[in-house]
Amino acid sequence: MVVPQHSATLEFGGEIRLPLNGDHVRIVKFASEEDNNYRVISRTLAGLVQAARNKAKNKAEVYVTNFSLWSRTHVR
Repeated sequence: MVVPQHSATLEFGGEIRLPLNGDHVRIVKFASEEDNNYRVISRTLAGLVQAARNKAKNKAEVYVTNFSLWSRTHVR
């Protein structure tokens, strides 16, 4: 069954849309870790978590670098 876009999405900017096979029950409760829908969702979530970690790490590195540069000129 194909549902209208407004029923299948949240309409968020940057939203990731993944086609899944099955009715509502089968796409929210997986039979096992071998279920193809589970694998699709699991890989996507793992990628989002890794992207968030990388972004946080990069921000922290910039902060530490900037603080280090600032402290050299402002702390005696």
